[in-house]
Amino acid sequence: MRREEMRRADQRSKRAAAGAALLLLSMGLSCGGEQPPPFCTISRATYAARYELVSGQGACAELKGEVLGGQAYVPDPTKNDDFGSLAIQSDAMGKRILAGEAMMPPVVDANKSHKPYAYGGFKSRTPDADNVCTVPKLSDAELEQEAVMSGMEMLPPIHVKYHWSNVKSYVTTAQIGVLWGGELDYTLGDCTAKYKVVAISPMVSCADEGGKADPHLCVAEPDPKSGFAGSGLNPDIEVKCDPDLLLCVPAKAFPSLESKK
Repeated sequence: MRREEMRRADQRSKRAAAGAALLLLSMGLSCGGEQPPPFCTISRATYAARYELVSGQGACAELKGEVLGGQAYVPDPTKNDDFGSLAIQSDAMGKRILAGEAMMPPVVDANKSHKPYAYGGFKSRTPDADNVCTVPKLSDAELEQEAVMSGMEMLPPIHVKYHWSNVKSYVTTAQIGVLWGGELDYTLGDCTAKYKVVAISPMVSCADEGGKADPHLCVAEPDPKSGFAGSGLNPDIEVKCDPDLLLCVPAKAFPSLESKK
């Protein structure tokens, strides 16, 4: 009886070992397969954006860049033509709205149809062969507001509109939406200027302790000798310290990738 029990136990052990081997084999095969492409998106983050003037003159044509907020939204599973979407909002517009809301009584945009953010949908669920996702059209971000007090400064009345188009996000498995670019028609009052825009997250300051531009603060890799921890920016993107914005921004047009050595 004892011998029979030992024989059955040995058979169970062999079957368990065989099952484990098959499991490991199947795991190896699945891990060795081609990785599926990521979905189109941008990072939910604050971006440092560099503006390149294409046309226009006057106050609307004086932007060098600014801080922008970005947010992505997943597709509606009930809609076959919904591939996800994104929203973009100017930090300056957001601060202006908050300043108005802090007034007594609040100073708000009387036009309820105006939205502080631009919104549009991706034209595909996954990136194209160049790792690019495109949002062809976005709704306008617009604000019309009377004069408001911000700190100790009285800000004049404003009517500003951001018309974005052809927004492109660079998406790979290693770099999921931390870089995007697009075309912007920026209207301030009766003045409109066209810009090419490229933006990167996270937003990193390159101002030194004296408030001057320090390009070293944009370097991605840490420097053990100086104790610099690195900017945290993607090392595959070529960046520079903008002396006007004092922010680390993409150095070239979208997608501003580092040249292969």
